Amino acid sequence: MTPDDSEASQVHLYNAETKATIWSIADTDYTGNQLEREIYGITLNDQKQLMQEFSICIIEYEDWCDVISIQMCHKTIQQYVINFGI
Repeated sequence: MTPDDSEASQVHLYNAETKATIWSIADTDYTGNQLEREIYGITLNDQKQLMQEFSICIIEYEDWCDVISIQMCHKTIQQYVINFGI
């Protein structure tokens, strides 16, 4: 096997692994959605609404974290300024 053949085989193997991983994630999501619909009686619209509400909550949480982080930064700066007598 030449070095070029070896490299081509590695690339082919990597591509196959990537496709299998992507397929597995998509298949898992599909199976989970199917189970929710069949076992729990959750409709597709309910699933979409839940995902939208969850996305909104994540955005609000990230905004809240940013605000808290900024407030902590201001508080820390004020403490250093006061401690150094500036």
